[in-house]
Amino acid sequence: MSYLWVFLVCVSSCPSHEILHEISQDLFPVRIIFISSGDSVPGKLVTAKVEDCSAPRARGNVLGWTVKQDGEILPEVFADCAQVRDLLGDSRFLGQALGRVLAHEIFHAVTKRESHTLGLNSRTFSREDLESPGLLLPARDLKLFTYSLHQM
Repeated sequence: MSYLWVFLVCVSSCPSHEILHEISQDLFPVRIIFISSGDSVPGKLVTAKVEDCSAPRARGNVLGWTVKQDGEILPEVFADCAQVRDLLGDSRFLGQALGRVLAHEIFHAVTKRESHTLGLNSRTFSREDLESPGLLLPARDLKLFTYSLHQM
């Protein structure tokens, strides 16, 4: 079994338990271990940051993004809480939706690829995509993710 360490950072309060649960479900069968700032990490770390839900949108209608340096995708991903909240409206699924956005970006960070396919690796998400059960990575993408994780 592969292990990926995820350091979740919330700029302000966020539904962290729901976010972490959703990331774990979406990237199954990879075991994801969540850490706090004081923990030591043996390797394979991705930092996931949830932007402030009360802040104005910083990137137009983008729900999440990765960080690139010299053309390479780094293991640092972001979700725009305010943008996700605006897309959902008055919804009890904010934690699940943020988890899905972060899982999507973690896929890019681990595989080092910007391409999109279907399901959790779609280019865009609708409200229904973020609220409904069972939005998964296609089998081919899951294989790529698992392979890429072993290469980290």
